Amino acid sequence: MVLKQFIPRISPPSADPLERAGIAPGLYHYQRDAEGTYTRFHLRVDAGGTGLLLANATAAAWLAPSGVILAKGVLEAERDDAILERLNASFRNVTADTAATDLRRVRRIIDNLAAPGDNYPLVNLSDPLFTPQAVRLEKPLSADVPLAAPERLAPILERMWHQGIPHVTVVAGDAPNPMHLVRAVERAEDLGLIADVRGRAGDLTAGTLIEDLAMAGVDHINVLYLSAMSEVHDALAGSGEHERIASAFARIH
Repeated sequence: MVLKQFIPRISPPSADPLERAGIAPGLYHYQRDAEGTYTRFHLRVDAGGTGLLLANATAAAWLAPSGVILAKGVLEAERDDAILERLNASFRNVTADTAATDLRRVRRIIDNLAAPGDNYPLVNLSDPLFTPQAVRLEKPLSADVPLAAPERLAPILERMWHQGIPHVTVVAGDAPNPMHLVRAVERAEDLGLIADVRGRAGDLTAGTLIEDLAMAGVDHINVLYLSAMSEVHDALAGSGEHERIASAFARIH
């Protein structure tokens, strides 16, 4: 499912085919409904013209410039003829058969990512099996951000979006302010970021925090699990933390 395997054979007529296609560098957010399940796509277009397509911040595909044009058109529900016209205007040596075949394959890949069934790909860009050549990311895919008051955290989240970093994990820390945590998730979701929260079971299960985070739109909640041995975990995370983990998992589920 790596788009670069079949897209780079198309050659650009200039150093900046995406400018010809009217696609600016940045982060684009889409949502698709397939079989009653919503999949969030992030298409990041880097300044060099290449891109990354992420599905639910779990599966990633590296895109050549031609792949960016095709994927963006598909995700924006454009007609095939409009997508192919933009591709032909941006690249040379494009045969009608090659362009149409690549477009069908991009559609099929996006459809598979939107409704993966039992075959959801878990792809790591640092895995040598992902590609024979190392993929050098222009920017990271995610960042861990310590919890802070909304007026301090909101500008950081906004800068992440503008810099093209689609995935944030808000680190709750000890005795987090529940309202600050909920506000952080709300702001991240408003921007279009994938929003995670990471913290101790005891802190996350306090009051209605998990339910409040769910209402705010949190995508993942990560509970610290430092050891299967309760005495080791509690020595690191705090007294009684280990026995609270099962309850936290059940409420998150």
